[in-house]
Amino acid sequence: MRMRVSSTFVLAMALATFAPPGANPRGLAQEPRGPVSVSAGYATDADEWRRWDTLLDTMVRAGDLVPVSRLNDRAVAGRVHEYLAQHVDGIRVQGGGVSRQLDAGVTVSVFGTVYDGIDLDTSPALSAEQAVALLEEATGATLAAARPPALVILPTSIGAHWLTYRLTMSNVRTYFVDATSGRIVHEVDERRTQASIGGGAGILGDRKKVSANLVDGRFQAHDRIRPAEIVTLDAHMNPFQFFDLISPGPPGVPRWTGSDVAADADNEWEDSAVVDAHAIAGFTYDYFAQRHGYDGIDGENGRFFTMVNIGPVPTALWAGSPFGPEGTGIAAFGQLPSGTAIVAEDVVAHELMHGVTHNSVLKRTGVPFGFGLPPLETGPTRFELDGRVHTCGNAFGVSQRSRRDRLELPLLCRDGAFVVASNHGGALHESYSDIFAAAVEFFLHEPGTGPLRADYLVGEDLPEFGLLAKGAPGPIRSLENPASIPILPPRFVNPPVEIGMPDAYRHAIRFFLLDNRPEWIEPTLIAWVAGSAFELATNDRGAEHWNSTLLSHAFYLAIEGGMNRTTGIVVGGGGDREQVERAFFRAMTDMMPPDADFFVAARVIHQSAVDLFGPDAGATEAIRSALVAVDLLPPSG
Repeated sequence: MRMRVSSTFVLAMALATFAPPGANPRGLAQEPRGPVSVSAGYATDADEWRRWDTLLDTMVRAGDLVPVSRLNDRAVAGRVHEYLAQHVDGIRVQGGGVSRQLDAGVTVSVFGTVYDGIDLDTSPALSAEQAVALLEEATGATLAAARPPALVILPTSIGAHWLTYRLTMSNVRTYFVDATSGRIVHEVDERRTQASIGGGAGILGDRKKVSANLVDGRFQAHDRIRPAEIVTLDAHMNPFQFFDLISPGPPGVPRWTGSDVAADADNEWEDSAVVDAHAIAGFTYDYFAQRHGYDGIDGENGRFFTMVNIGPVPTALWAGSPFGPEGTGIAAFGQLPSGTAIVAEDVVAHELMHGVTHNSVLKRTGVPFGFGLPPLETGPTRFELDGRVHTCGNAFGVSQRSRRDRLELPLLCRDGAFVVASNHGGALHESYSDIFAAAVEFFLHEPGTGPLRADYLVGEDLPEFGLLAKGAPGPIRSLENPASIPILPPRFVNPPVEIGMPDAYRHAIRFFLLDNRPEWIEPTLIAWVAGSAFELATNDRGAEHWNSTLLSHAFYLAIEGGMNRTTGIVVGGGGDREQVERAFFRAMTDMMPPDADFFVAARVIHQSAVDLFGPDAGATEAIRSALVAVDLLPPSG
């Protein structure tokens, strides 16, 4: 059972525990009850607020909530943000904890998750060394020594709790291993996919300056002019060099040499991949510093890395610490089949924002963002697929992870209805990267269409990328009109139909779940979209890219205004671009709990705007209205 803790700012401050709103405000089914969550209304008076605040202080004194960080707000004088992690018998509860904002020692807001009803033996049967050995044998990977094994309590979406070892391995995955049996009960992919001045042409033919450093008669793509050094590495299409440089290592300990750095003989750069990746990384640094007072990718002007020519792989990715050539993360960029490097402005900025999200939340809370449990929701009591009507008890599915052995298990049901879910944390990660990729474009260019113009499209300058992703050339996502971009080519959807990316939560893509208790619940490839079932060729890691358009569309509406095509709600816009960007950025870097779902994130973003500009400011109202329009806040706010 878990409590959701959130807040709103209404003169005397308010605090609420809540689950995603149900059918009344949005026509959505309520989240399942019982062991999954407990829901309550808002605190309506100062006495109730004080009771909640006192409860948190009591938990701190008892050691149930342990302070992890206490940081001054960069934008609001006198404000302090602290993160309190939940512990049971001295063992951290994965995802349990709260972000608390204080003003002169008085609590202003609280967001997060506290799990109750945890009752298990906290004495492990296996040692950490035994768990490592079993996992290395099972995966063929080695332990990332920079992130040592941690004994944690892992809550599951079905209300159970596991005593596990959390182990990050060299294959860029984190595993949770049962501390009694040594079985893998959950895993997380840590990759987020997608001194002298020289010059050169980028992939679109535009000329850019390249901040280089002269070493032994060659110019290296090593920017030492900005406060944070920016280093662009070149894997020379050698996958072994790529994997060696991305492998985990101790933070701050270099495992790269000058021979790994992209270089040019005369400082007139001919490799467009190097030109764009290096220059755009610098532009993105400038945006974070000038717009938000945020220094570099880690907030502390630490050296950061990009890598190009990683091989003929059509992807761009971010791998956070402990991966990368200094164990501090890296953004890497591949090539399209035509040979074009995937280093467009919005792609590079997108991957670097993943780094900001990862580092800022990890610094505040001790865990990366996006490890939270997916909220379980009540789905249909029946659905039709392949000409058959499926009901609880006669419906089966196969998880994406077990497609090879075609292991079929019954679908999870509760009280006669199927249970569905999606990956909120991953979708928020992707959404924030799309939002600030667009923000960087508007920081650099005037609005418009075509190359080197600011817009609300993702990947529009790489039409071939869109062809691979959705079967047609063009952008891969749109903040302005999400539904105009299909999630997959129709041939990968059964029955074949074009499903657009969602612009409101009621059209979010959710998946039926396998009932494979007592282990972690697995999503199937059967999707539930706008009242219909489809079998897809992939589940996009729980629809993390597809559902990202929910929040990014709200960002667009807050600035530009317009009508949401699904809800019919008209947003006047009027939110000053800079103010809206500041509210969204501060919400993630200063306030967001690591396990936030869409609904908690919406509360945090609104609270951030209230803190910065006041409850009645134009930007605050524009943000609130936009979040209402996409189903992430109730109409009452």
